[in-house]
Order: sequence, then structure tokens, then C-alpha cells
Amino acid sequence: MSQVLPQSKLGKIVTKPLVDGFARIDVANSEALDILNLSPVSTVWGRSSGRPIYDRLPGISQGYREEYFGEVGRGLVYVEPQFGVTFGPGSLEVGALQNDPRVLVVYNGTITWAYGQIQTDTLAVNLETIVDGGIQDGSYQVGYYLNQVSPDEAKYSKYEVQNYSLGASQTIYFASAEAKYHPVLSIFSEPTDGSWTPTEFFETGAYSDGSQVIMDFTESVVAREFSIEATSSGLASAKCALYASDDAVIWNLEDSVSSRNGVWSLQSPSEVGYRYFKFFFWGGTADVSEVRYSGEAVFRVQRPTGFTSEAEIFLEGEYDEINRPHITLAIITVNNYEISEIRDTRSQTSVKYEPVASWLTDFQDSTLRSLVSSIEGYSSLYMSPSKGGELFYERLLEENFALESDTTTPQIIFPSGVELEPGRTVVGEAALGTEPIGDVVATDPQGFVIIGTEIPFSQSDSSVRPNRIILLSDPTLSSSLANKAYTDFALIPSLDNGKY
Repeated sequence: MSQVLPQSKLGKIVTKPLVDGFARIDVANSEALDILNLSPVSTVWGRSSGRPIYDRLPGISQGYREEYFGEVGRGLVYVEPQFGVTFGPGSLEVGALQNDPRVLVVYNGTITWAYGQIQTDTLAVNLETIVDGGIQDGSYQVGYYLNQVSPDEAKYSKYEVQNYSLGASQTIYFASAEAKYHPVLSIFSEPTDGSWTPTEFFETGAYSDGSQVIMDFTESVVAREFSIEATSSGLASAKCALYASDDAVIWNLEDSVSSRNGVWSLQSPSEVGYRYFKFFFWGGTADVSEVRYSGEAVFRVQRPTGFTSEAEIFLEGEYDEINRPHITLAIITVNNYEISEIRDTRSQTSVKYEPVASWLTDFQDSTLRSLVSSIEGYSSLYMSPSKGGELFYERLLEENFALESDTTTPQIIFPSGVELEPGRTVVGEAALGTEPIGDVVATDPQGFVIIGTEIPFSQSDSSVRPNRIILLSDPTLSSSLANKAYTDFALIPSLDNGKY
């Protein structure tokens, strides 16, 4: 049976250093770290331009948004990682037509760059006829210029609406007659700002010469219902018919009604789209205030539209410097208009750059970074005796608030004359130099106490030569009511400009 002796019996513990002699530590330089992908990478919080929410948003493919690994001004050929090809159609490969080496062929494919993806089509270019005299002998870069363009004009689309105004649509409308100050534009505007009537006395005319309002929807639409509202039931005695047409020449009757409670409700039973519609009024009065519509109409697309990317093919000299965003696919050698050699220079990637709209989280990102910065520097931003609170004024200046540079002292205007009673007035210096007839103390309703000597002006008037003027700056008792002078002085605004 073995026994384990206590440490006190075994003696002292002897340790051996890990390193004997000189320590040799391998330190990789920056180039090696880059090659081995060991260089430290700043997080979104470490970069001044980092956005903690936007940089973590999922991309279009529901995977997390990938950064663009190429240069900002250079494009890459995107190869789908599972089924992508590197040669032939879909690869952006450059080649020559087998039966005619004068024809340059650039296959279709997908270019990915700092602003998303660009789909290209297969191109075939005859080097002998593309320019006058053909392409000269030499070596050329073949590729695409990459452009980011904004939409030239607003886009419009057909939408289904319910009980809606046509004022914001692309509909064009005009009337056969309209009274002065009662244009047809009034009934299609939103909000309503007037009414339409054909004559000054609201008469629409007989059936043979009735009044009509014609609408051009600019393309064929399927209409459901028109609700025409009059200003009052008394001005809605006319009958109204709805007509539809494809060419504004031949009209088809859709509905014909009389008003009910000052409203003409016209139905369009046809499921076939028409471009033109018109209201026809006859046999009474009509003063229309508004038209509400249910059905299809052409409206401007309200979705925000940003820049789009496009590619433009180019042939440049082999050693020419290209100072604009581009992607180079190959370098070709041309002899006698024929392609004799092709060197592939494509840079490929299997990661598609999928940017997310930046405006989605602008406010949240700036608010979060500001909050974190405020917490990190709380002591200096809010508790420093010399700089605490400056952050509030900086934010006010960012919002274009006007701050006074110097404090202003309120100016108190002393009265030049105070009415004592009918026939007696206390005047500041008007009575100086006249003979006094006795001492008097006068109190102004605004709180001024004037102590002076009463001086007669005439048998009915008198004045006081003031010795001193006292302003009651504070109520004498806490329960006393404040006089006007005190409240005006105490309530002088001392806050910065702004809304409170």
C-alpha cells in the first residue's frame, strides 16, 4: 500500500521556464497578413462610415448583404456558383466567329459592380465595317463601360382605384361649355376648389344641344362607376348619360340616370376597356362640385426610383488608360481586319453584389450611433464644467436655429407723465423751475411711485417736480398680487429660439 506524502515532506516546487535563452517570436509583416487573410478587419463600429443596421440587412436573395470585393470603378464577371459557366453563352467570353474571323463575338452574361448587376446580351461586331475604313491593325482592349444613369422621365402605370379623384391621374378632360369662374378643371381637382356649370344660370340645354364633359384616360381602362356630386339638390335637376368610346368618334351608351339627393351615379357594365368617356347633361340644371371614380386609371408611379446601371461596349488601344468605370474582358490582336489572337483578361467572382436601398435605415443608423457616442462620452459631453451641454447647441445649429451671441438686458421705459386724478398730472421735467406749492406722492397703475413737489400749471391743472422715481420690482408680500411692471420684467423671454 503506497502512501502520498504531504507537500511539506516532498520539498520545494521547482519550475522550469517555458523559454530557455533568447525568445524567438515570428512576426508576419503586413503583406503576409494580407495574403493569409489574417489582417484585422474593422467592424461597423470601428469604421467612421459604418452603419450598424444597414450593414447587416439581408440582401435580395435573403442572404446577408455581401460587400463588393472589387474596385469601385471596375466590374467583375459574375459566375453562378452552382450552375454557372466560364465559357460560351452566359460567361461574357470574347471570341471570333468561326466561319468569319472578322466578326468579333462577345457572349452575354452578368456584370457585377459597386452598384449592382448588369445583364448583357450577345454581341457580334464586324471589324471591317464598324467604322469607315475598318479597324486598323493592332491590339485592342475589349470590354464594357459601366454607367450609372438616372431615369429621364417619370413612369406611369395603370392602377385600380375605388371612389377616388381623377385629379392626380393622367386623364385629360374638357367640356363643351363652361360658365365664367366655373371651369371644368374644378371638378377633377383634389381638394375641390369650385364647381363646373355650363351656363351662368346652370341650364344644361335640351337633349339636342345638351352639355357634355369628355375624359381621355390616355389608354384603355375598365371603368366601374362614376359618382358626380352637385353643389345642391336644387341644382341637379338635369338628366345625365354616360358614353364610352375607343376613338372619340363612335360612342356607346353605358348608363343614363337622374340625380338622387344631388348625386348622379353612373355604372359602366362593360368589361371591355375604353379610352374615352363622357357625361352628357340635358333637360335641367347642373352645378357639379366633384367627380369620384371607381375603376382603372393611369397614375404616376410613386415608388422612389434611383439610379440604374447600364453597360456600353468599347474597343480601346491595349495600352490606353481608361479613366471611367469599366470591365475589361479580353485583348484582341487584329491583322487585316481579322482577329488573329485573343487573350482572356476576365476577372470572375461567384459572389453577386446585392446593395440595399440606403435610405431604409438612414434615420435609425444615425440615431443609434449618436446614442452610443453619447453613452461613451457621457462625462465629457454632459458633465464637463467647461464643455458640458455644447452638444445641445450643436444640434440646434444643425437644425438652423438662430442663437443670440450676446445676452440682452431688458430696457425699462420710465413714464414722462402720470395722471393723478381728473385735472392733476404728474410730469417728469416739464415743471422744473416753477414754484412748488407742496409735497405729493403719486402711484402709477404700472407700479411706479413718483415722489415730488406739486406745482400748479393753471387753476385746473397741476404737476409734480419729481425728486426720485421708485419701481416696485417685487410684491411687498408673498400673498400680494404682482403689478404690471413686475410681471413684464419677470416674464421677459430668456429661452433660445425654438419651439417649446
